Amino acid sequence: MKSNMPNFFKPLALAITLLLPFSANAAIIDGTTVHTTSDGSIVNLSGLDWLTWDVTDGISRQAIENGYGGLFADGWRYASIGEYSAMMSTVFDTYTGWSIDNSDGSEWLYNNLYGSNTEFYQHNNFDRQYNFYGSDLECFAPTHSCFGGYRFYDSDGLGGFDPHARGSIAASEFNGTSNYNIKYAHRFAASALVRSAVVPEPSVLALMGLGIFGIGLSRRKLKK
Repeated sequence: MKSNMPNFFKPLALAITLLLPFSANAAIIDGTTVHTTSDGSIVNLSGLDWLTWDVTDGISRQAIENGYGGLFADGWRYASIGEYSAMMSTVFDTYTGWSIDNSDGSEWLYNNLYGSNTEFYQHNNFDRQYNFYGSDLECFAPTHSCFGGYRFYDSDGLGGFDPHARGSIAASEFNGTSNYNIKYAHRFAASALVRSAVVPEPSVLALMGLGIFGIGLSRRKLKK
């Protein structure tokens, strides 16, 4: 069947097709771009891509290391204590207890790392989420993982952040003293997975350039 697409639209369609794989992937937080909380604090992602927590919510660390979802095969690994702590400490500034100053960090985490399907442990007016993290042997033994918790107060229901929202981060997230057996899944726990930021291959960039170049040629022909 012959396409009715005008010739000058064909290069544009090619360019769009090439760009689609690199359009926003909702499951990946790009660590090569600058992320800031609403109060202007820069989030330290260590230049790494971070996988949103809904992808691994409720899945044991052992299952992920054994190949669940092909995540390890695709270059993902557990954030080290240092990487995880750097991210959390910039999100929450220097406030490690309940403080209204943590509301901006709570909002950033919810809008970015939580993803769309992350479950929370809800109690009274706060929501709690846990994370597995830490490189192998950083948490005492290969059978255990670093395990930290983060919670935020929310008087308007899940996702509603008001001026009284507060965030809290447990000290265990900084020193790695809390640990959890890797073979157990926790319903409200997700893995903090990172990988080297993916940069488009030069060949792909060249093809994108050709598509854009084709658009320019088509426009010149139309003007003649």
